[in-house]
Amino acid sequence: MENPINNNSQNKSLKSNIIIALLIGALAVVFVNILGTEAYTLGIDGWTNQAIKGVLLSGIVVAGIWLLRKRNGFAPRDIGHETRPKAAKKFLLGMALILVPLTITITVAFITGWGGLKINSSGPVLSAMLFAFVLTFLTDALPEELLFRGYIYTNLNTRFTKVKSSLITIVLFALIPVVSMLIQKQLLGYEVLIGGANTITPSYIITLIFFGAFVLYLRILTRSLWTGVGFHLVFVFMNQLMGPSEGNLLQFTSVEGEQPLQLTLMGLILAIFIALLIYPRLTKQPIGWGEKLIQSV
Repeated sequence: MENPINNNSQNKSLKSNIIIALLIGALAVVFVNILGTEAYTLGIDGWTNQAIKGVLLSGIVVAGIWLLRKRNGFAPRDIGHETRPKAAKKFLLGMALILVPLTITITVAFITGWGGLKINSSGPVLSAMLFAFVLTFLTDALPEELLFRGYIYTNLNTRFTKVKSSLITIVLFALIPVVSMLIQKQLLGYEVLIGGANTITPSYIITLIFFGAFVLYLRILTRSLWTGVGFHLVFVFMNQLMGPSEGNLLQFTSVEGEQPLQLTLMGLILAIFIALLIYPRLTKQPIGWGEKLIQSV
């Protein structure tokens, strides 16, 4: 029989760890956004401004999680980190989950002529895409995956089952923009830009829930944080990679053909999602949703 005193102590420690981690994430976002706004008023804008924000955001989150991990005694592998070769393979796997259907879609576009899709291969666009790719890694993929699917999920899974830990993590992931917005807009009086709007919309929250659920599933299925990082990176980067703007690397020149291409891409990605969901049953390797994490020593 478990000791009630120990349970209470563990629950308090778990709550404090989660709260501290969430505050690190929320305050890091608010600090970086406000710094970017103030830097813009001083004439620091464009890529320089974005680069400063990306480096600071990732730096704060990585340093904060490292300190919390040391405090809790988590080994790197406990939060989904692996050796560099394995991490690189899982990272590429995560990217491939979108890049493969994207490649098929592009091939279909050139064969059928849908969307009048063309490759904008000018030097400035290529360099801008490279910079945006690295920036997306720093501002979105790395800090969010490390914070939520790494540290927070791991903490919860030491106390709760995988399914309960997953549900709590997904809810917290969807709520963090709300907390950041309240601090930045209501408390400090700075404007916010979330999902292309100056406030949080229901559709944005729904997108976060579904996205957070799938990336967490990748974390559990592959037992690696880096699969989600790779997927997250390309998923967010897609808006800059492909679109009607002259700044997009893959540019639509026909509005009529854009929708069929988008439907083709989404259909292929959905097929991959379904395949990943049934993969454990096909391979007879159950995920073990009722299991808890046995922490490494």
